[in-house]
Amino acid sequence: MTDWLNNLSATQQFALFTGVKVLAAFAILMTMNGTVQGFLLDENIASRVGAALSSLGYDIVTLRREEPGLEDDEIIDKSAREKRVIITQDHDYGYLIFNQNKKPYSVLLIRIHNASPDLQKMYILQAIEFVTAQKIDYQGNFLVFNGNRLRVRPI
Repeated sequence: MTDWLNNLSATQQFALFTGVKVLAAFAILMTMNGTVQGFLLDENIASRVGAALSSLGYDIVTLRREEPGLEDDEIIDKSAREKRVIITQDHDYGYLIFNQNKKPYSVLLIRIHNASPDLQKMYILQAIEFVTAQKIDYQGNFLVFNGNRLRVRPI
């Protein structure tokens, strides 16, 4: 063990190793069957939400910061290519997918109005928790979360 680790108390070492195990288990859950590689946060999701989710261990691409101005069609293509779930508040994705036959990897539509970044983050975390608890596969699904209920529609 390294010197800094030896200087930790037994309780601190246990907490550190437990935290590593929890993060490893989370990473395994999020990549079950090699399906979910991460999330694309659409431009209508605050950048600080992306930073907060990244700090919790999620693989996040924040389009507002990393690729501003990307068209919805391009975001759909990026989602399919990179196997990333689009997280958005933009209802236009439903039209593009169901009326124009666009094929993203998956979309998670968060239905909230006039949401602060903190509320966006809370809804996104709740939605991810619903998906995980119900063992729903993101791939090929359009998911809509309104804070109380999660609807799943095959793409």
